[in-house]
Formats: sequence, structure tokens, C-alpha cells
Amino acid sequence: MSNHNLIIGGTRGIGLDIAKIFMKNKKKVLLLSRNKSKKIIHRVFDINNPEDHLHNFGNIDNIVFSHRMRNIDPILDYKAMVINPINFIFSQINNINKDASIIFLGSNAHKLVYKEQDAFYHASRGAIYSMTKFLAHDLGPKKIRVNCINPSTLIKKENKNYFSVKKNRLNLEKIIPSNKMTSSKNIAELCLFLCSKKSLG
Repeated sequence: MSNHNLIIGGTRGIGLDIAKIFMKNKKKVLLLSRNKSKKIIHRVFDINNPEDHLHNFGNIDNIVFSHRMRNIDPILDYKAMVINPINFIFSQINNINKDASIIFLGSNAHKLVYKEQDAFYHASRGAIYSMTKFLAHDLGPKKIRVNCINPSTLIKKENKNYFSVKKNRLNLEKIIPSNKMTSSKNIAELCLFLCSKKSLG
């Protein structure tokens, strides 16, 4: 099988924007998610199913974990966001190419409190941040880079209309150094950079 950029979770939101920008830049993408996608090369995949971890994905150029489990048991959510991504990485470690990049999409909830999110969400985001540091240290000698992107509130399809109103963005933009909210497209562009040779230094 040819080399792939695996994007776990990507039938909507940031994950879909990542898949689109990778394909626009001639990157081979294999989308893994529980929901089927007719627009992108896709395989049905459940991060919480150990049997799915053992599939042959061929040579892997990069892995982006952009999934999010919504409205399920907190223990299953924690497994999906923290435990099973680690299990998946090590089940595929011999297929991950040199100079590959692994990216986790986390949240600033690892250091701030978001009232709209519960304690379980904050706990998992803190764990994602910590496991990224460990994996970066552990996999660095194998020439595999590990990064975590921790966006704050950003503009995406689901809230685009709300934030198109200037007054709805004003309070947030006041505390952002650039005075400008980011978008899911910006996050996708950052993922593309981190998965490119330009990020090797």
C-alpha cells in the first residue's frame, strides 16, 4: 500500500478541513471515522475497538487525531481521547515512516476553565497535553515528531454565523494578542505545516 496521511475523525469540522487542505496540496489522505464519507477516501474505524487498530494501513506518513466523542459515557470518551490513541500508535509503530508527524487536537481546557464543558472534558484535555509531551520524548529517537494543537474558541462552520457579528467576537478578540479569532482553516494549515518537511528545522 502507498503512503498515507491518516486523519482520525474528519467527516466534519476541523478534521474535514484538514483532509481538504491535505488533498489540495497533493497529499494522500485516508480518513478514519465511525461515520462514512462519500467525498474522501474513507475507512470505517472505531478508535475504541482494538480490532480496528490491527488493520493494515500501509506505510503511514503522518497521523492527525482530530476526533471527538460526543454524548457518550465519560469513561469511553476518556479511552477514545487518551488511552486508545496511544494504543493505536504503538500498534502501528512499525508502519510509521521516519520523519512522520503525529498531531493531537487538544484544547486550552488543559490550562483554563471553560464553563460550557464538564470536568471530564477538562481532564481528558489535560491528559492529551501530558501524553503529547511524553510521546514526543519517547518517539523522538525514532525520528517521529509529536505535537498538540490547543486552540481556544475558533470560527468554524457550526458557529460561523454567530461570530460573523462583530460584537459577538469583540470580547474574545480583546484578549487575543493578534486581536483576531482563528478559524478551523488556520488549524488545518498548521497541521499541514507540522506534517511537512518545512517543520523539520
